Amino acid sequence: MTGDRERPGAPENGQESAGAESPPRDPWSLGPTVRVLVGVFALFLLWAVWESVQRTDDWVVGVVLLTLGAAVSGLVALLGRVLGPLVWVLKGLARLPLP
Repeated sequence: MTGDRERPGAPENGQESAGAESPPRDPWSLGPTVRVLVGVFALFLLWAVWESVQRTDDWVVGVVLLTLGAAVSGLVALLGRVLGPLVWVLKGLARLPLP
């Protein structure tokens, strides 16, 4: 009994925890909002490429648009990878008590 109370996160006063502890969130993973936004952007990009090819009958324009869109979506994903941990660190710093 005494050994349980010495562990960090152990229930106090003999109370059992209601549910299993969830694993900590990975700060490097993209959130569901970013994934949805990238998916919507990809669908819009495919539609724009299709429309440009239909109007101009020039596949070069479609390939250029597709390449630019892939570059932009890659930058958005990279930005999410960089800003995710930064926000996680800033949230941790915000929890620290002020001197």
